[in-house]
Amino acid sequence: MKPLIQDQKARIASLIKRSGKLLFAAFLCLGLPAASQASHDTGVFELDQNAVDNPLTPGGDANLIYCDHIDPDRVGMCAGIAASTHIVSTFYRDKVNDPNDDIFAGAKDSNDILGGKRDWGWKLGSANDKNDIGSVFISLERAPGVDVNNDGKDDYFLFFGLDAFSENGDAAIGFWFLQNPVTPLPNGDFSHGHVQGDILVQADITNGGRVGRYDVYTWGPNDALNQPVAPSQGELTLAIESSDCGDSAANDEACGVTNATDAVAPWPYTTKGVDGNSPTFPPITYFEGGLNLSALYDGEIPCIGAYIAETRQSQSETAELEDMVINQFDLCSLDVRKTGPELSKVGDTVSYTVEIENDGALPITKSSITDTLVNDLTDGSNPAITLFDNCGDSLDAGDTCTIEYNYVVPEMAGPLSNTVTATYLFGSDIASDTSSHEVGLFTPSVSLDKQVGDGNGGFNDGPAQILQGDAVNYRISVSNTSSANTPTLSCTVTDNTLSIDPNNTDGDGDPSTIDVMLAPGGSTNITANSGALNNPGNVVNVASVSCSPAGFVNVVNDSDTVTVRVKRRESTITVTKTGDNYTKVGDDVAYTITIANGGGSDSDLTLDSIVDNLVGDLTDGTHPAITSSDCPVAPATLNIGNSCTIQLTRETLATDSDPVTNTVTVQASDAFANTASDMDSHEVDVVAPAITVSKTCLNEPVEPGTSANFRIDITNTGDVDLLVDISDSVLGINQLDVMFGTSGSCTYDNDPSDGCLRIEAGVIAGTSPVVNQVDITATLPAVTGLANVLNDSAGDTCDVEQGGDATRTLGFWKSHGSDGDRNYPSPVQLGYTCHIARDHVGFPINLGWKTLHSCADVFGIFWSNMGKQSDGDRRTQICRTKLHSSWQLMAAILNDGLSNGATVPTDPDSGLSLIDAMVEALSGNNRKEINRLQGQLDEYNNSGDDVSIEDADGAIIPQADPNGTRDLANYEAGDC
Repeated sequence: MKPLIQDQKARIASLIKRSGKLLFAAFLCLGLPAASQASHDTGVFELDQNAVDNPLTPGGDANLIYCDHIDPDRVGMCAGIAASTHIVSTFYRDKVNDPNDDIFAGAKDSNDILGGKRDWGWKLGSANDKNDIGSVFISLERAPGVDVNNDGKDDYFLFFGLDAFSENGDAAIGFWFLQNPVTPLPNGDFSHGHVQGDILVQADITNGGRVGRYDVYTWGPNDALNQPVAPSQGELTLAIESSDCGDSAANDEACGVTNATDAVAPWPYTTKGVDGNSPTFPPITYFEGGLNLSALYDGEIPCIGAYIAETRQSQSETAELEDMVINQFDLCSLDVRKTGPELSKVGDTVSYTVEIENDGALPITKSSITDTLVNDLTDGSNPAITLFDNCGDSLDAGDTCTIEYNYVVPEMAGPLSNTVTATYLFGSDIASDTSSHEVGLFTPSVSLDKQVGDGNGGFNDGPAQILQGDAVNYRISVSNTSSANTPTLSCTVTDNTLSIDPNNTDGDGDPSTIDVMLAPGGSTNITANSGALNNPGNVVNVASVSCSPAGFVNVVNDSDTVTVRVKRRESTITVTKTGDNYTKVGDDVAYTITIANGGGSDSDLTLDSIVDNLVGDLTDGTHPAITSSDCPVAPATLNIGNSCTIQLTRETLATDSDPVTNTVTVQASDAFANTASDMDSHEVDVVAPAITVSKTCLNEPVEPGTSANFRIDITNTGDVDLLVDISDSVLGINQLDVMFGTSGSCTYDNDPSDGCLRIEAGVIAGTSPVVNQVDITATLPAVTGLANVLNDSAGDTCDVEQGGDATRTLGFWKSHGSDGDRNYPSPVQLGYTCHIARDHVGFPINLGWKTLHSCADVFGIFWSNMGKQSDGDRRTQICRTKLHSSWQLMAAILNDGLSNGATVPTDPDSGLSLIDAMVEALSGNNRKEINRLQGQLDEYNNSGDDVSIEDADGAIIPQADPNGTRDLANYEAGDC
């Protein structure tokens, strides 16, 4: 049984039992009034100041609840005591007069248990005598004929009570009925707080043995209550005011009583001042009360999940709580039970049965029933469901429904786990439970091994050789190789060649079959004799086994074959010829010929002839192709069991076929005029390795300073794979052991497996033509055993454009100050402008009015503002003129520094070069002269702009980066 949304186990297991159809049986003859009744006159439970049932009075009592839990079958101490009519009940014995009792540690009924203004706490300790709880009982009953709400349904009643250790003074007793499954936590807190509608019954017991006050509260407002709302403490709302059940003013829907005099204690009871168990409850130590739940909630009672029995220091709702008993008490509960086979295997059908029982107190409505293997079990169209029994829309208390369904075990490793989850509703409350089942998956398998005797008492897998008329022994070994959980295999072993069951032990009358039983890991051996084998040739002997696990129809099989070669009883000779696997025209092929006397007739043999169809007669051992031989010169004797070897070579001819097939034939005879002969052939593949290489310039003529690009094509034109080394020092190529395959048609890409490879690479051109050569060396793979080496090479030249005198405009030098990511190889690091200024022109650079000492100064001239100096002051007119003219002057100085820079013209007025003339003019303040020279410098800077730059340093000109040197510029260099 699983409680409503229970997220923690109760600290102390609550014993809850359903009484089934006994609920109303005891009251069929009671004439109960139709109007509202007090909880003590329902005829269901005796609220009569004692715990012992009076058979003459309608209704049960607390001793019946006690017996339900400690002796439900009434075969022991409860023999003869009737069963109670409860729907759900519990009985619990708390620690008494014990320092390790669980008691409250700061708690009030007016505070929330958890999450309120002030939480509850608990601890281990000893309660004071009058507040020390002994035993607690609770029972949910239904009173036939009592229908306060006129809803056509009998009302639900709660009956509950406890006994206390001492009767000293007045007592305050309380019972909480909680919808959350509240449990105490190890840290002194509680697992849950209140929810609206939780019930508190508070009873004040006077020293005279009366219940002076019996009030029922709910937590939070309760719109369903028909009682006036009295002043509340915290979230407590007074719902019912009542008193002692014997009072005429007691409310019909709730009341309580206590024993005014001694009352019989029907369970072990400890009281103050008594050594051991007391047979009676002293006055005001036993309390019992009742509550009409249906009246309190207008018929719609909640799903109670736990209870707390408590005592207080005083009778105020805000007083500190003392002792406590807390346990589960579930009104909405579901029990799911899933059954199925314990064992199955992949591919078999597994049948499951699911039983869903409402083991709570209230009727619940189905929400969902799902299975982790076949999904929705409420879907009548689900093909796996074979019986959709009585799992309708709802389940009444005590009812059970059943679903049966099948599942085919898929390919998987065991075990097969499966979980069913059922969820039912009571209003918005949820009752849910799961049940899992595990099917062990076994793997049946069998192994059969058939062997033949070796003549020395042992057995092997063969093949074996015997002479005509001889016999052999066989052994058939059968092993159960199944998984350990597999049932015993029932097996039939069959051998159609042998008589493996001559005594008919299996009773089938067939000597070629025998039945055996094998547990997992077990094995058996079956031996049989072949009898005389008279027909030469191979005797193939097959044995098989077919098994089924006990209780299953599955079949597993295995078989094994042994071959016995029956030899004629005559002389035999064997010849074996081996040799190289590959050759090519002009190469020698090495052969080895081995001749052996098999001795079938126990005689020596005379070698009469040894002939090779390509080499010729090898009988006398003098043939020039023979490199060594230990064979006797024919006609000579080769003794029984002996062998000899001839080694020879033969050159591969251009006229030979491919492959070259070579056969040797040996003729022999024995002393009894028996003849024997044998032959063997060898094939050697003839290969023709060849390779070519070509090299082509792709982009001539090439501009100086740009890449001269070449294409290299290498082609395996032969019929055998080649390992190729490729070397080109100019292009930086050095590839070793590149495997070239062979192909009828190839593509020139970067994959040589089809016999072709294309490599494209380049080198930066200078001013001279670019000449280079590629060399290849090819060898045959080691598998061929051939050591031939092929070489080839190819070269080409890329012509270089021969330019004139180069210049670049001011915009070029300003935008090539930086290479952007500064990732170019030396000597260009901060851009080409810096490279020419630093490495070609050299610092310092004299501008007449300024001397530049670094690339940052050069960048400062180019990027200085015409209107303002670096400190923000406005420039004078002559200052602007000098800065503006310095841009053209700086560009001209850099152009003059190029390796093929155009010659700087001479100024006709001064007779100086334009650069020197401008330097002299900038040292003065003649704006007219400065502007005149500036125009001539601009013409010079544009004169060779279409001519490629040739750099003697081999430097590469990086891409333009218009703003790359702004952050590197020294702007003070442009100040006047």
